[in-house]
Amino acid sequence: MLKILKFLSLNILLITSINAQIDIQVENSNFILSQPSIIYNKTDIYNYNRLRLRSDWKDNNFFTTAIGDVVNYIGVDYISQIGANTPFSTQTSIYSYDNGAIYSKLYRLYAGV
Repeated sequence: MLKILKFLSLNILLITSINAQIDIQVENSNFILSQPSIIYNKTDIYNYNRLRLRSDWKDNNFFTTAIGDVVNYIGVDYISQIGANTPFSTQTSIYSYDNGAIYSKLYRLYAGV
């Protein structure tokens, strides 16, 4: 029964989106920041890469927008303090490697009439 409901709801969604306008945007940003430290007498370098995916769906007076980020961060342990700013803090766990980390998050999700 659950499979039938999933199948029907997916078909209804696809059928109604045939006449809808769908826009997809991809944006890549790369920031290299240098922060001098007076206490430790050294300069910390941060490399921040962000891949932003945006999808807009419009049908008559209805609209939906979803914006998601994939973040790759190389530098001092700062990324663990950054979180998604959506109501449910929807993001993946942070995967740390060598001197960096990567995670993805839902940046914005909204719909309306």
